[in-house]
Amino acid sequence: MSEKLSKILDVKDPIVDNYLLEVSSPGLDRVLKKDADFVRYKARDVDVHFFKPRNGVKALAAVLVGRDADGTVRLIIDGEEHCIDMKDISQIRLHIDF
Repeated sequence: MSEKLSKILDVKDPIVDNYLLEVSSPGLDRVLKKDADFVRYKARDVDVHFFKPRNGVKALAAVLVGRDADGTVRLIIDGEEHCIDMKDISQIRLHIDF
């Protein structure tokens, strides 16, 4: 992508100064937002962050089961399936083990 854009920008030359064009992916720890994300990453480990503490924790690791049409996110936490309303979740990201 950056190679194609660079060629166009070089020809049109809309930027007078020197610049570096970088195009990057959303990253390994991308935030899940779209319905397709919840389908694509089903059964993957995720990090879930809440707006306010839930059962004493503000963030936890889980396995994604999916998201229902009503906005309920289904997760496996400590071996048990839990249904959590998306409005209580500030962010769900793919989990990365280092």
